[in-house]
Amino acid sequence: FIYVTHDQEAAFALSDLIVVMSNGEIVQQGRPDVIYSRPANGFVADFIGGAAIIHGTVTTVAEGRATLDGPLGAIEAPCAADLKPAVAAILTLRLDSVVIGEEAASAAERRKGVVRHCIYQGGRSLVEIDVGGVTLRGWSDRPVPVGGETTVGILTERAWITHG
Repeated sequence: FIYVTHDQEAAFALSDLIVVMSNGEIVQQGRPDVIYSRPANGFVADFIGGAAIIHGTVTTVAEGRATLDGPLGAIEAPCAADLKPAVAAILTLRLDSVVIGEEAASAAERRKGVVRHCIYQGGRSLVEIDVGGVTLRGWSDRPVPVGGETTVGILTERAWITHG
């Protein structure tokens, strides 16, 4: 059956195939997990929500990975197959690709940031950190003091670089 909705939770729960449209055109279609973790472009990444979208320029592309140079510095991550060097692109960081505090020690990329918000949600906290003017959101196993500096880790294997 076909179910048309703007309710993303319902769409993800009910669907084997999701079609994302913009202005009457299909922008991306695929399994819910692929749409979520590998958005085709900035519109899909933003529409699905829950992600930090960092703009930058692709500096290298090789073997399914690209390096994006942007406000967080150079970050290498999996990428869309048709990306080329010297083009504008985005790095999509979902909540599960950002780790905070002691948990950041195992991350491939680490940055320092200032905690702006910490919302305890029973067993874990949703934390927003300002890293050089970019707001990153991630989960922490413990509350983190607002206003304090902390380490933010980017799990690059869960990140995604695609067209802006």
